[in-house]
Parts: sequence; structure tokens; C-alpha cells
Amino acid sequence: MRVQVTPLPDGGRMLTYTPVTDIVRASDELKLLRDALENVQDGVLLLDPDLHATFMNRRMRRFWEVSEAEAADRPAYSSLVRRLHRASAPNLPTNELARFPARRVAEVMAGDHVRDLQTPDGRRIRAHCTTMSNGGRMLTYVDITDLTEKAAMLETLATTDPLTGLYNRRHFLENLDAEWSRFQRYYRSVSVLMLDIDHFKSVNDRYGHAVGDAAIRAVAAACLDGKRKSDIVGRIGGEEFAVLLPETSLSRARTVADRIRKRVMSAQIIAGEIQFGLTVSIGIAEATVSMSGIDALMGAADHALYQAKAEGRNRCIAFAPPPPASKAAE
Repeated sequence: MRVQVTPLPDGGRMLTYTPVTDIVRASDELKLLRDALENVQDGVLLLDPDLHATFMNRRMRRFWEVSEAEAADRPAYSSLVRRLHRASAPNLPTNELARFPARRVAEVMAGDHVRDLQTPDGRRIRAHCTTMSNGGRMLTYVDITDLTEKAAMLETLATTDPLTGLYNRRHFLENLDAEWSRFQRYYRSVSVLMLDIDHFKSVNDRYGHAVGDAAIRAVAAACLDGKRKSDIVGRIGGEEFAVLLPETSLSRARTVADRIRKRVMSAQIIAGEIQFGLTVSIGIAEATVSMSGIDALMGAADHALYQAKAEGRNRCIAFAPPPPASKAAE
């Protein structure tokens, strides 16, 4: 109960009694809520309709490097985002950093959104912006660095071959499928190389699987060294590799294939006192409108690969479709 005493003109006093239980309870609840926000692990920033900070919890003050006294002065959000470029868009070019604060203020002014930010030390922050009933904004900052790193690790595990670091078969075929769609839509050339290490079984039998793995890694390195920037290399099984060559005709694919073959020939496998060389056979195929899909294209390159093996290995052979039945009969 709140008691208020008011002097009267005749020298008397008027006492009023006002129940304030609900007010005190609300005040206590507000303090409890404020204390909770102060100590949560995520950053919390409340802004008024003019985007001045009305509340900034400990995590957010630490992020912006703002003292309690500075926070009490209700700094403008625009002044916060300009503090030493504490956060910007991920992978933003250096020449665009100066323009980012104004863009960020405009985003917050526009209302509800989610935006990923990156700190100068590489940490990833997910910022949620919510419009409040009073026209202000609530920003929450969540550090998702560990989540993004784990997601990237899972992506790597799902798409790469652990022995060589090349794309695995599934991811290689996904890339080939995308290029096939471009070939069908825009009639842009696409070619594929299929590589197989010559006499690989004898390497394993003679030197053991550890040396065999070293040989596989050496061939993978030669493929990466011999390919062009736009080409994609995958290990599709055992000692077999494939190279995807976007917008590449058969004649240009031959050039890449022979360069890779020579890179492999020049490599030396060294494991302890063991040293030996390798060769590869390569089949080449270019997509044609008569092919039904990527299986047909891969099959054509594989057919050319087996032809290269049959003709003595250590060579590049391009797929040549069989002549029509009428021509063959002649």
C-alpha cells in the first residue's frame, strides 16, 4: 500500500492510500525479465522507432565493445554498426566494407528479416530482426560459427573422396547432370574423360595397399595439375577417375587428356625405398544429341577407355560412335 500525505489550507493533512501491489509485482517481473535478458548467451538489442538503443544486454555490449555507461546514453544503431566494422556480410570484398553500415541500417529500418554476419576474426553471427509493437526493433545475435563449421564438414564428407580429396562419384555425377542440362538447353559442348591406372592390381600385389593408396593420390594430383580451372575431377571408384570438361569439344578434350597423361607419366611414387612410375589409359567422349543422358555419355567414355587398354595402355582414345547399320553393311 502506498500512503501519500497532502497538506491542507487549514493546516490539516489529507492521507490517501493507493494499492500498489500490482505495480510492484509488475516492476519485479520487469526486473526479473531484464536480468534474464542481461545474462542470456545470445546478444539482445532493443531499438526505439528512431533506431536508438534502449537496451543492450551484456553479450551485445561485449560484441560492440560498449560500456554500460555508453549503453545508457542510448547510442544510435548506425553508430554501433560503424564501430571498427565489427560485423559485415560474409565474404564481403574489402572495397565494399565502407558501404555496408548504411545498407545494414536500411535493412533494420525495413523490418523483419534474418541476416548472417561475419566478424573480422571469421566468426559467423545470425542476426534476427523483429518489429516491436511500439515501432521499434529487437535484434538478437546468435553465434553459429560451430554450426556452420560442422555443416561445412558434413558437406565435405558427403561430397569428397577421403583418400584423394577429389569429388566422390555421387557429387561428380551431380555436376555432370547440371552440365548435361546446360548442354540440352543451350547446346553447349560438354566432354568427359575416364581414366584408369594401368596395371594397378600389380602395384597393390607387389607393394601393398599403402603404396597403392599413394599411387592413387599421385594420379589425383596429376589430374588436378593437368586440368583447366573450369574442369571438375572425381574419383568414381577404385583406381578409376573421371574429369568433367564444361563447354569443351572433343578436340580440346584430347588436349587436356594428353596433358594429364603426361603429368602422370612424369610423377614418381616414393614410399620408403620404393620408387616407381605410373601410366594411365584415358577414354574421351563428347556429348551428342543422340545420347539419352549422362549414363550414355559416361558409357561412351568408358568404352573408349577399354579401347585404350586393348590397344596397349598409356594412351588417350576418343569415342567414335559406330556407323549406321546401312553404312556398316556396305
